[in-house]
Amino acid sequence: GLLGVLGDSGLLSTVQGLTGLRVVELTLPRVSLRLLPGIGLHLNLYTRVALNGKCLLGLLDVAAEVNVTARARLTMDHTGCPGLVTETCNTLLGGVKVRLLRDLLPIADHLLARVLNGLLPDLLCPVVDVALGLINDQLGLVNSLVPLGVLGSVQYTVSSLPLVTGQFLQLDLNAIVGRVAGGLVGFPLGRPETDPVPPGVPVPPLPPMADTSASQLGLSSNFLSLELSALEAEEALDMDITMGMFPEIPPLTTQILGAQVPAVSPGSP
Repeated sequence: GLLGVLGDSGLLSTVQGLTGLRVVELTLPRVSLRLLPGIGLHLNLYTRVALNGKCLLGLLDVAAEVNVTARARLTMDHTGCPGLVTETCNTLLGGVKVRLLRDLLPIADHLLARVLNGLLPDLLCPVVDVALGLINDQLGLVNSLVPLGVLGSVQYTVSSLPLVTGQFLQLDLNAIVGRVAGGLVGFPLGRPETDPVPPGVPVPPLPPMADTSASQLGLSSNFLSLELSALEAEEALDMDITMGMFPEIPPLTTQILGAQVPAVSPGSP
């Protein structure tokens, strides 16, 4: 992190004979993310740092503002796993203040400020790679095998490059359902073909997202059918209902069922 870059073991300590350089104050970084349509993410990081140390000429105090901007492209590796890769990174230092020998050598202060401006930008961009690495660790969980208890499992894989808009990030997943014995209950990979909608019948829209929600999940009818068929094959949906098991509902007689399901009446006494 930034402490390692600027600390005693950092590269900056070897410049101009600097020794014992340490961070004495570091404000909590302000990080902002913005979706870039068709690309990925725009990241901005701002922080203020104060440090001191020793050089060949004496005591040294440095204060600076750091602003890092980077653009990360969303890609897919050879395994089909999505990930963010830094495409551009720029660092801007502002308000650099150097005190050397308690302000007795202002010329040396100016020279050291130039050294810092030339050195720190190349050392701060790797901080962005560390932050993106944490995000990629979470994206790597998309391609995963999820167990369904003792019944089987579901294998998720990303079917195509995720769609990035200015408002959301969309992931299309393939799902393969496997029985506990090892057999697969699958359907063709890729985007499932949609049945033609009869004229005059509108396609139902997705429900609106709640203000407290940051994600939305849509399941295809094919996937739900496979899940239910796996549960049905293992008799996980079977239940023996006896009289009095649910006292709050009326008895399950043919008369009661016929009133709810008309198809029951003609074939039942």
